[in-house]
Amino acid sequence: MNGVELSQKLADHGVPVSTWGRGGSKTLEHLLGELKEGEATLVETIERQLLPSQSYPGLMTRRTVHAFLLDLPNKFYREEGYQEEQPDKITYFRWQEIKS
Repeated sequence: MNGVELSQKLADHGVPVSTWGRGGSKTLEHLLGELKEGEATLVETIERQLLPSQSYPGLMTRRTVHAFLLDLPNKFYREEGYQEEQPDKITYFRWQEIKS
């Protein structure tokens, strides 16, 4: 898989890569390298939900979950997860235990 194919695959699944590579986030090229080295694996699981908003009672919110597997060095791990704030939204990254 090359960068163009990876970018298209992520775009087809609604993954917003336009903000990747800013601040502390990695670039698409980083992900491609991690995939090629076996450090990360794409799992094509997407869950979309339309739920009542917790912030704005009476409104609905769309929640999209993209599941990925990766090996993360301990120095980068934060138990509480991560969040990225943008002018129009907040993106939350939370951990989910994988049970075999």
